[in-house]
Amino acid sequence: WKHELVEVYDMFHVWDPLSGKYGSASGNLDEEQMLKVLRESGYMPKLVAEQQAVSMRVSTAMKQGRTCCFTSFLHILRELRAKHRQALLRTIDAKLKASGRGSLESVRPQDLGEFLTECGIVPKTTAERNEILAIVRDAEGQASANVLSREELVSLCQRIQMRFRQLKREQERQFVLSVGWKEETVSEYRTVFHALDEDMSEVLERDELMAAVEMLKGHCWQTQDSMDAMFQEVGIDPNGDVRLD
Repeated sequence: WKHELVEVYDMFHVWDPLSGKYGSASGNLDEEQMLKVLRESGYMPKLVAEQQAVSMRVSTAMKQGRTCCFTSFLHILRELRAKHRQALLRTIDAKLKASGRGSLESVRPQDLGEFLTECGIVPKTTAERNEILAIVRDAEGQASANVLSREELVSLCQRIQMRFRQLKREQERQFVLSVGWKEETVSEYRTVFHALDEDMSEVLERDELMAAVEMLKGHCWQTQDSMDAMFQEVGIDPNGDVRLD
């Protein structure tokens, strides 16, 4: 994960809620901080049972001072990253089986698009499209015989997904700065979102968003009609899902 190491280091050591970083310059994190940082990595599993297993793993890694060092963090992140790789490989194999192409040993550049899409990598902005092109060109330059191996394809997917998270956090940071919110406010909003987004999909359904608004506004209740009007005003479908974008 040479392409991710700087970002991984910053995850653990940098406190910057505006950029989605909840680490500590002290080099040690408590259990709550560890789980938050692991969640921000994008490698946390989606199933509740698996999330609970990660929590137990983190608890076990805590040393006497009830904190976790960077080395222990890397071990846990490596385990999560390996499971994520296996999930991507299963997705790729299922795509191949469905199309009747059998096993995959290498991928030609012209076939990358369909595999990236199958793995959930769909650019929504020009910046994301440009990032994919840059990362793919770099990967092609390092590949042998102008093709990517199965493992190289998975590494490419993980690299792009992490870069997409960075772009999204930067977009959020720019928005926060434009409206003049403080770090504490951003941290509070994200904590509420995370509390309701139990499957860590970074998507809230409409009822969950209503619950989030109520949590943030205390007992200041909004009627159904007024909430619908507010959502429509900011371009949100009142009957749809809401993403943390």
